[in-house]
Amino acid sequence: MISKLEDSWWYYTVEKPDRSFFKGVYNDDMILLPRKNLSKIDLKGRKVADICTMEGLIPTIMCKSGASTVVAADSARPSVLKDPGVDTIEMNLRKIDYIKNLHGVDFYYEEIPEKVPAYAHLLGRNTGQFDLVNLSGLLYHVYSPMHWIGSIRPLIRDGGLAIISTNVTLDPTHIMQFNQKGELQMNLTTYWYISVPLFDYMLRYFRLRPIRCEYMKNNGHEYYMSVICRAEEGVIADPDDGWMENSAFHSWDSIWYGGLDMTGKAEKSDIRFKDGKEIDERSGKTDRVDLLEFTRRNPAHLYTGNHEHTAVLRLDDIE
Repeated sequence: MISKLEDSWWYYTVEKPDRSFFKGVYNDDMILLPRKNLSKIDLKGRKVADICTMEGLIPTIMCKSGASTVVAADSARPSVLKDPGVDTIEMNLRKIDYIKNLHGVDFYYEEIPEKVPAYAHLLGRNTGQFDLVNLSGLLYHVYSPMHWIGSIRPLIRDGGLAIISTNVTLDPTHIMQFNQKGELQMNLTTYWYISVPLFDYMLRYFRLRPIRCEYMKNNGHEYYMSVICRAEEGVIADPDDGWMENSAFHSWDSIWYGGLDMTGKAEKSDIRFKDGKEIDERSGKTDRVDLLEFTRRNPAHLYTGNHEHTAVLRLDDIE
């Protein structure tokens, strides 16, 4: 088993029993912002999910943080490809089983079939809804980021939390920048960097109130942002926005893909933060975090030079 794993490609860095490591793609001291945000939340006894889990670092931490039910899921790689790449589901399953045994944790793993919304597959497998759903590192890899936010929205209980993380720009307008000629990233499946104001608007459009935020500077002028949101029954529109609610509930795509399937029949959650507070005190607001204003008021995390909440899964990690 170990010899096969040694030859495998790894996304996260994982410590082995002999204290050596399977080396992932990131620097060992690079902060993993979704993990940092996860550490703020009291997961004891909670039902949680990690979408696009790779080798299962986040669900392993969820289990070790006391969550009672943990579901991890990844999208199937395109079957039309003769060579789907180095991160196939089959390879990830071997690595996930190894990590589960190594850390003494247990979580459910689901492969989301091609072209099937995440909620349709998971609710169809009788998972029910969750107190917390993590969707991180995906929105820039898909043709339509809005479809994916909509695809996980029915999985979140009313009052529950979502951690949503993606590459962003600080452009003050509501735009997405396309990865023309690989100018943002040479990764073949990186398409979009969302401006911070548009990211903020998208979250509120899908009835997710931004309440905590972390961000860091990538190379160049781009950033990576991770936002904790509270799921609500209605949109979170500004007083002068007469368009958001009608569009979010009545437009063609919102009816088909807008995550409305559990509206009016969602389960309830009272999941809370470890510090007992709701809104990030660094935001300057009392009802929600204005993401662009947050970036203006607070410096970004250093990309490297971090010693906790990194992209390394160590044997003694508990959060």
